[in-house]
Amino acid sequence: MGLSQRFQNLIVDSSYAGAQWLRSIDLTRHLFGNTAAAAPAADSYNPKNKRGLRIQMERIRFPRPMLRLKCTYMPYHQRNIDCFPLADRKVVMVDHIGITRLCDVDARSVMAMPNIHKPKSDPISLFLAKEMPLPFFSGKLEYVPELKLWFGLSAEPSRRLLAAADLISSDSQPQLIGDWNEFAPPEGWLEYQEPQLVNLGSARFCISRFFHIRSMDNDNEVIDSVVVFTGVEVMPVGHNGDGNGKVKLRMEKHKSRCCVSGSTMICSIF
Repeated sequence: MGLSQRFQNLIVDSSYAGAQWLRSIDLTRHLFGNTAAAAPAADSYNPKNKRGLRIQMERIRFPRPMLRLKCTYMPYHQRNIDCFPLADRKVVMVDHIGITRLCDVDARSVMAMPNIHKPKSDPISLFLAKEMPLPFFSGKLEYVPELKLWFGLSAEPSRRLLAAADLISSDSQPQLIGDWNEFAPPEGWLEYQEPQLVNLGSARFCISRFFHIRSMDNDNEVIDSVVVFTGVEVMPVGHNGDGNGKVKLRMEKHKSRCCVSGSTMICSIF
């Protein structure tokens, strides 16, 4: 069994530019476990808004922020801050002029690091690892040792499904093993940013999708912003029947939970 990364860090925008809140949440507890149908929880989000729209999904409740991250002062439209994770629940923060800090979640401390001297409008690009030029993946890849396969989100803009590929076999080209759709949005829900994949260990993942809910009236007004977190598990079910020895997989969907953003927008999950 792989090590389950039970406490995942969420970077959450505050209600103004240039500051973010760092929260820690147990995604495994929220999205896995007993998946039997249950009565709606007391904190379920199920209001009617001014258009009469009703969201029929249990709400995920976030804990209080552990750290607040703030960038160097600049005019409002120029403020920017990016974060990315390190090992042992540490996060690096880089702002728009290259000021760099190391945030220790467990110690709830922030320490200065050597600055990146060249200002960047998108500072996270300084740290991104090289990605393999694969035709069917977009974004980061996660290796699952139990299955000896790599997982990521497919590159097709209209689908962005969870996909698995064999990148270490003797074949000259990577082989796509399968892809799966874990969430079908209701009518009027439009994705407004790239979905995000978090590896929870033991071939379990959280897939987060970001939606604007638009009015069904002629004005097409955005009336809510919703993030949907879905827990999925990928399991082997034998081998293909063509004699090539490749494993056959199936995806089991567990729970979906939502967060209605309001004035606070989630930007990164890891």
